[in-house]
Amino acid sequence: MNGLRQLITANAGCGKTWTLANQCIGWMIDRRRRTGDADPSGLVAATFTRNAAGEILHRVLDHLASSALDPESLSMFVEGFGVDPAPTPEEMNDVLVDVTRSLHRLQFGTLDGLFHRIAQTFAGEIGMPVGWSIGDDPTLHAIRTRSLDDLLDQAPSDVIKTLVIEAEQEILKAEVHGRLIPMVFGERSSPGLISIWRQSHLIAGDDRMWSLMDSLDDETIAPGASRLGGEQLAASIRNLEEAPLALKKDGAEKLNWINARRRIVELARADAWFDFLMDKMTGAVAVGQPFDRSIAPPEFLDSIDPLIQHARMKLVDAVRSQMRSWRILLRGIDVCASRRSREAGFYGFQDIADQLSAARLLETPDREWLNYRLDSEIRDLALDEFQDTSDAQFNVMEPIIREILSGEGGHDLPRRMLVVADPKQSIYGWRGGTPSLLEKLSTLVEGGFDESTLDKSYRSGPAVIEFVNDVFSNLDDNAAFSRAQHHAIPSNTLEICGLPESRLTGTPVSRALSDWRFDHHETAHPDMPGAILAYRIDPAARVPRGSRLNDTIKNETLVEKIVEIVRDRSEVSGSIGILLSTNKQVAATVEALRSEGIEASEEGSGSLSDSRVVTCFMSLLRLAEHPDHREAAYDVSHSPIGDVIQLHPIEGIEPDRRDQLLSTIALGIRQDILSLGIDGYLQKIVNQIQGQMDVRDRKAMEYVIDLAAAWNPTDSLVLGDFVRHIESSSAGEPSGASVRVMTMHAAKGLEFDEVILPALNNAMVEESSDGGCLTWSPSAREPMALVVPRMSAKIRHYIPLLELVSQREWERSLGDRLSLLYVSITRARRVLNLIFQVESANDRTTLSTGAILRGSIRELDDAFNSTEEDEHGRFWSRRAAEWSDQTRIERETIDPIGEPRPIRIAETHEADPTPPPSMTDRTIRESFRIIETAARRRGTLLHELFRTIIWLDEGAPSDEENRSTFIRTSMMTGRPVSRSEAAEAVRVLSDAIEHDVIADRLSRKAYDSHGCDELEILNEWPILSDSDGSLVRGRIDRLVVGRSGGVVRFIEIIDFKSGRIDDDVSEREAVERYSPQIERYATAVRDHFKAENPEVVVTGRLLFIESGRDVPCLQCPTDH
Repeated sequence: MNGLRQLITANAGCGKTWTLANQCIGWMIDRRRRTGDADPSGLVAATFTRNAAGEILHRVLDHLASSALDPESLSMFVEGFGVDPAPTPEEMNDVLVDVTRSLHRLQFGTLDGLFHRIAQTFAGEIGMPVGWSIGDDPTLHAIRTRSLDDLLDQAPSDVIKTLVIEAEQEILKAEVHGRLIPMVFGERSSPGLISIWRQSHLIAGDDRMWSLMDSLDDETIAPGASRLGGEQLAASIRNLEEAPLALKKDGAEKLNWINARRRIVELARADAWFDFLMDKMTGAVAVGQPFDRSIAPPEFLDSIDPLIQHARMKLVDAVRSQMRSWRILLRGIDVCASRRSREAGFYGFQDIADQLSAARLLETPDREWLNYRLDSEIRDLALDEFQDTSDAQFNVMEPIIREILSGEGGHDLPRRMLVVADPKQSIYGWRGGTPSLLEKLSTLVEGGFDESTLDKSYRSGPAVIEFVNDVFSNLDDNAAFSRAQHHAIPSNTLEICGLPESRLTGTPVSRALSDWRFDHHETAHPDMPGAILAYRIDPAARVPRGSRLNDTIKNETLVEKIVEIVRDRSEVSGSIGILLSTNKQVAATVEALRSEGIEASEEGSGSLSDSRVVTCFMSLLRLAEHPDHREAAYDVSHSPIGDVIQLHPIEGIEPDRRDQLLSTIALGIRQDILSLGIDGYLQKIVNQIQGQMDVRDRKAMEYVIDLAAAWNPTDSLVLGDFVRHIESSSAGEPSGASVRVMTMHAAKGLEFDEVILPALNNAMVEESSDGGCLTWSPSAREPMALVVPRMSAKIRHYIPLLELVSQREWERSLGDRLSLLYVSITRARRVLNLIFQVESANDRTTLSTGAILRGSIRELDDAFNSTEEDEHGRFWSRRAAEWSDQTRIERETIDPIGEPRPIRIAETHEADPTPPPSMTDRTIRESFRIIETAARRRGTLLHELFRTIIWLDEGAPSDEENRSTFIRTSMMTGRPVSRSEAAEAVRVLSDAIEHDVIADRLSRKAYDSHGCDELEILNEWPILSDSDGSLVRGRIDRLVVGRSGGVVRFIEIIDFKSGRIDDDVSEREAVERYSPQIERYATAVRDHFKAENPEVVVTGRLLFIESGRDVPCLQCPTDH
């Protein structure tokens, strides 16, 4: 492999770092032979993490030193150098001398580091202030918050109207900063919408990709759809009411059809077109599918179709409105954020890539001037992990890549480029990484690259490699993929929308699998003993009678099985890697292992604030900054910290005295912090409560105090910034333990003797609820050409273009998830432990990791469906090279991995401070929070009307009470209640209380059987409680408290639900959806009243006020 342009596909564990390091050495050997100097400073080797870059440099130095000292070592590396004749030890020593002399100028690092250096050098040319630096998370958050404030404060009223009212708050439907900032600017390493906005303008020069929907007519966007006038709409609704329905065998209309039609008719009358389209009946008949196991009669289809087409046009209006809102928002934020960053002098890494890409700095023809300014040249280029390169990063590097590939600027000396990639390990699509750039790269040079593959694993033995081949070699034939279903898209969609042609043949599954390429793997260790071991768990079997399966039970069952496997295997195994889906699972697993006396290293875990103790301390700091922060005050008052600062449970303090007390306490905290510093103050509190903290708590707080000591904010001392800093800091505790627990993403680049891979029933592609936008490009080689809003799968298929873009995103996501599965499996050297979960009826229709694994190996699937298990609890195993449970693996010492903790030395920054976000100027921003959608306003109004009812025995609410309700609702929602809204709400109230089921539940007689001498009604009862380490916050619509002899005997939670639920299937779904929330409320209520009666019975109900249904969702003794 000694070509000038090399592209190496390196399978997992096949020695890519060894290869890349030796190729760099070979380039330096060749240059020294030609010029007398290896000149290592002109060689750029870039990868994606500092650890990986350090490993490449370490290998280069190690191979050079070993080869210079030992001819036998040289013989091991010489083939990788790719030079002829083979170098001598003396030559290797000469190259080593050249490298050590240039250590301070070596360019072995990350792409972000390279971009940082270029941007620092050319700050003025790319519009950045001289002396700028990378901002920490709190500083960047402050800049971004302030830029959003600037936009909202400066925006004219018509812009606010477009953003909020016209868009029905689909974009700004929650608190502005909490929702918009991560969506617009991205989180952690993932790019946000602002980066997409900037890249689209770089490509097109304007916002045409965002405004396509406005340029297309209605028929193009939604073929066949049409709007109905007032009379046409009324007539169509009447036709639907009179249309024949599906029949039972006896000729009667099916009850579920009757109820479903009533429901969608009411939705149509209420102009609730989104809900109309998302209804199960509408969704089924719209695509010709059966509803309640029956196909719609032709007359019914004829009557509902005009309403569906009208609803589609309403959806088109909403999509156009959303895109207009995004254009206004992003255009303004781009300007405000750029100005704020220049003023403060702080940027994020994504900002740098965007700035360099826009400036096209590296396209300059004056290469000598560029090299002079950089004090080095980019002569030869080695790019590692290229499959994780983003479009923005590629745009920056493309001019240099083109120049190197063309051979220009070499002064008659060859220029070289090496690209090492494995598309199968592309797991960072969520942050912009795209393996499709490999195709684009190949088009930049005539004749392409000299391509080769590293296919022999020096990591994994035959058991693991055979399993990898079985799973990934025949994905096209795997029956599990038939579980993924998608809507058909008209073949002319792109053509009529004026978009370039793109591949639409086949299904999203077939297209994704054709893009995910796999070559047969081999092992370099055919005699290495190993095994694949499969276990089965059944969380449903652990559900107590009368309860439902929930995530808590699933995770507890999973963690117990992991502990059981580790206990069984740890004595004979070497290193064990436990790879999990979420950071919370990581923390729970580590805690469970340690409680069993098994030392485990926690790596790649979530935020420090996942710790309950840390959360309480952060609430303490929030309280210091905002004495009126009720949630923080509650948190502190119910923790040991409350006793230290003399704050007792706030719900027991009189309101008039509470505000003054909290202000006094907050002032005292701030004074202590000014005197002691954040770290000193936290240490003072820890010293007073450490007797109530366990080892894990103390370690977590020790780390927080270390961070506080090193805290050197680039802004003034804003405690909220420090809190955000802690929330974004890793809570992992790397150690030298042989058992290491981490997320699957964090395991990339690592290897273990054994891997435990659980949670195999998770869906391969999760439906995102983040909102935002999706991009589309005609092919992997072409830039993006379109941006559309992300919409629910239940509704986007009504607009073919949205479905097309969403399916492309689904294809990319499936590729990412297959890559994550491949990475996870190939971390194992010898043994792979798989934990499958028994499938429910819903699981059997989900494309999951477990389904794919079982679909690839018939014997595994057959064994999964049997009930047999061996003495170790395994239902299937495959062994290689005479492996047995007694096969011992020599344990190696593992160095802890992680960032060093900061030293307590503060430095002084002279940069201008970034103004903190205003906490008082909330006029416009507050209005964003209170403006509701029509559906939410209706729900709020109905809840407020029912709030006035104590007992119906005492009569229905009066007109005066209703008028007061309308005024109160107007104040809550920020807009007056219209006459039509008021009339409709009063009608719903009247109909509901005339219904016997509803009237009975709101009357005293419903509770006669309890035999209580006192019944108390608490409407809209506020709740703020700690439940299992999580804060439960909300309001209970109606709380019925029954007492006998002054002692609480029973409590019932009633949750009012608007909207119709008229069939048993929908009722069961509603109960399943709302029961977890009611259960959390019940726990909080029980905790509140336990002082009166520790054994108090708490029940719960859903009261569907428009359907006349009273549905128990927690065990209700009076129902038996």
